[in-house]
Amino acid sequence: MSADRRNPRQPFDWSLTEEFLQGRGFLSAELIHTGRSNTNYTLVLNDGLQCVLRIYSNGNAQRKSYVMGLVSDLVPVPKELHRGDGWSVVSFIEGELLENVPQHTAAAAEVLARISSVSFQSPGWIGSGGSLSPFPFGGVRGFIAEALDKVEVHAWVGEDAVGRIEEIVKAESGRLE
Repeated sequence: MSADRRNPRQPFDWSLTEEFLQGRGFLSAELIHTGRSNTNYTLVLNDGLQCVLRIYSNGNAQRKSYVMGLVSDLVPVPKELHRGDGWSVVSFIEGELLENVPQHTAAAAEVLARISSVSFQSPGWIGSGGSLSPFPFGGVRGFIAEALDKVEVHAWVGEDAVGRIEEIVKAESGRLE
């Protein structure tokens, strides 16, 4: 597993999509090598449909579907075509990685601003039906402290960055409340 992956990639399992296929077959199934957490395969079916099989590392495809529905009127999101336990098939949306087209950073910031317009009654983990469960770490500072306590975060961002983040959190603690 590369240093920038949070979870190992999952092997392709055609049987996950058997019900979705409804007798259709695959022309190809190719691993999408980008991404940090979930495993994604571009599928081309024998009827010409191009879609993506997303295998969620942390399960709960229902929750992911709910969140995509929350922002679907605000930003382009793939259409969910089929869902199972811990996976979904979604429409394919052509695009480029922001790291390859840095001139689109302003447009990406605008998209994030639209997403941030979605608000909730309280902070917490979003459940599959939109319910919220309180975070176990007690607010933003607790979240940052918990994240910075993880070995994989140290490996991912580096020891110097962890120290600088801790300094910023301490200096800006009033604003983080």
